[in-house]
Parts: sequence; C-alpha cells; structure tokens
Amino acid sequence: MPDGPALAAARRLILANLPQRAENPLRVLGEGWDHVSLLVGEDLVLRLPRAGRPLRRLAQEPRVLACVAGRVPLSVPRMGLLGGVPPAAVYPLLEGVPAEMHAENRERIGGFLRALHRIPRAEIRAAGIGWVDFGYGGRGWEDGLRRFCRRAVDALRPHLAGQALRALQKHLGRFLRGPQNFRFMACLIHADLAPEHLLADPATGRLRAVIDFGDAGLGDPAYDVRPEWTPSYGTVGAAFARRQAFYRSLEPLHGALHAAKTGDAEALAAAIARLDV
Repeated sequence: MPDGPALAAARRLILANLPQRAENPLRVLGEGWDHVSLLVGEDLVLRLPRAGRPLRRLAQEPRVLACVAGRVPLSVPRMGLLGGVPPAAVYPLLEGVPAEMHAENRERIGGFLRALHRIPRAEIRAAGIGWVDFGYGGRGWEDGLRRFCRRAVDALRPHLAGQALRALQKHLGRFLRGPQNFRFMACLIHADLAPEHLLADPATGRLRAVIDFGDAGLGDPAYDVRPEWTPSYGTVGAAFARRQAFYRSLEPLHGALHAAKTGDAEALAAAIARLDV
C-alpha cells in the first residue's frame, strides 16, 4: 500500500474514532508483508492491513495479547481495534530499536518464550485463538504446514532447475512423511520473531519488548525457538532439535512465496539463493 492511500485511510479512521487526534501529525513507521504501521503524533501506533490480507488475524491479535499481558517478562503492546474500512489496530507506541542478540538478550528471549509457551492451552482456546495457519489456511498445524509446503513448491517450480527442485521436494517430503514430527505439545507461539519484532532500549541495548503478534496462535514451540536461543530456553530433546532445524530451513521459502506473489524478481532470486536443502 503506497504511503498516500495509507495516510488517507488513517485520517478517515482517526476522524471517525479518535477525533481528539485529528490534528496529530502522521508518518509511516514501518511496512510489513501484511500491514502498514503509522505513528499518530508521538505516542500512538495505527496499523492498517494491506489490501487482500485476511482480517481474521487482525481480529485475533488483541485476544492473543490479552492472554499474554502480565504473563511474560517483556513488554507487549496493549492493542485495540478501530472499526472502519479497512479496520485497524491501535496501540501505544513501544519505543525501541531492533535488539542485538548478545548473551543477555538471548537469556531474556529464552525467558520470554518459556513463559509464553506455558500459558495454559485451555485459556488460549477459551479466548477463541486458533492454530497458526502459515497464511494458507488449514485445519491444524500439520494441515497448515502441508499447504504451505505445497504452495512453496508450486511457486518455485518455474524458477528452480530440476535437480534443485527435486532436492527441495525430497527435503520437505522427508519431514512431512514422519508422523513423529507432529507429536508435540501444542502451545501459544509468536510465530514471527524477526529482528524488527524484538525491541531493545536504545541506551542500553537491553531487550525489553516483543511486538507484532499478528501470526500468533497454537503451534509447535520449536517453531519459535531458534537454535542459538535453546540454551536460554531450556533443555530440549533430539526430536525438538530436528523440528527446529527443519523450520529454520523454511525461512527462505516464506520470502520466496511473498516475492513470487508480488512479482519481485530480485527478492525471489535472493530467497532462492538462501535455500539450503
């Protein structure tokens, strides 16, 4: 969504829902695959979904955050929804810079993930929070993952040489055919712990907040825990570690799918170059 339409939509939402903020300056704070974030004045974030993005995630995110708030050792947004076309999320700005994951911050993200993954599943279900769906629907974690892998192979088929495509299919198929890879205790996961979603105090570099729970839902805790964070997360078994490694191998596929969908040839080539199967 270009800056102009985003700003115009934000102005309409603010006039309808927050008239006291009508004179506040607006600027684009950040742009993701699914949304555009704007800063209202100096202290309020307005997040607009991009055209064509499912609104289910936007509606679910405040419920996720309500379950998480006060249960984890780092700050998370306090989010509400503004009605309109499109609707939008609104929350007080959490200031920070992308965190460098040095030893102290690895300890802090490990503690955050332990607490997040221990939130009782009954509470998550009671809040109406569903499975992580990888953006392609599905009736649960396994179905969603299978759909994602099929989409990735289909999107990359025209761009990979035969040997590379077969290697990718073999890699994905080996994991998907193993019933042991779907035997885990599902819990609430963040599902998108990219560097820009881990905020540190600009003065100290200390990790203090986690943002953007738009992809959160029930899923495999191994999806959240990067291998380098495992020592601070806790003891895990060999099966957990194998799932960790597989999920990390999917990261270029997420980028490739988005690049193929948007027609970004440069980003697609970069994602393909990162494949390691």
